Amino acid sequence: MAKTKIFWIAKKIDDTMQMWGYNNKRKAEEKGLEIYGVGITDFSFRLDGEEFEDEDGNEAFIYSGQIDSFGHFLLYRADGMPKAIGLEQERAATEYVEAELPSSAGACFPAKLKGGSCDVYMSSAVEANGALWTFEDGEVNEKKETKTTMRHIPTFEAFVNENKTADADLEQEIERLEAENPKAYKKEISRLKVRLSAVNMFKKLKK
Repeated sequence: MAKTKIFWIAKKIDDTMQMWGYNNKRKAEEKGLEIYGVGITDFSFRLDGEEFEDEDGNEAFIYSGQIDSFGHFLLYRADGMPKAIGLEQERAATEYVEAELPSSAGACFPAKLKGGSCDVYMSSAVEANGALWTFEDGEVNEKKETKTTMRHIPTFEAFVNENKTADADLEQEIERLEAENPKAYKKEISRLKVRLSAVNMFKKLKK
């Protein structure tokens, strides 16, 4: 199988980390400059924890690199550091996670990225765009495809019942993150608030 170059960038703030992957070097450089490039014109893919202040005034660290992928690759956090590895088969990626990454979190991606890019956000939970699946502590979270047929669409009643305690859980998680470090968890707090709003809206409609 032909190899594909993957250019990756990672940004770390406290216990949170976000990683981006690109098929195109120029687009990866543009992202790197967007994150880190105040006053510089060339972006290096050999950054290893360079300290800087981000746009929100947080102390942040940036990492970058490139790997060869032969079909699939992992972007992940291990021992607080960003890592990337290319693998041929998706099954090999699953076995690698289960055998070698018992305390890590990240995501698996296809070498040919949809739109040419992907990203994974790792904090108290893992969220990814363009991933085949995510993983935490050596366990793969299978990505389930939702078919748009009536029998696969849950009824309104089922949706509300399934999420009847979700608002309390979401509120508790938002409060915890805001108390711990609202700047570092800014993106995750925003995502949780969107979910909370959706759950509350459906509950109001049910009344």
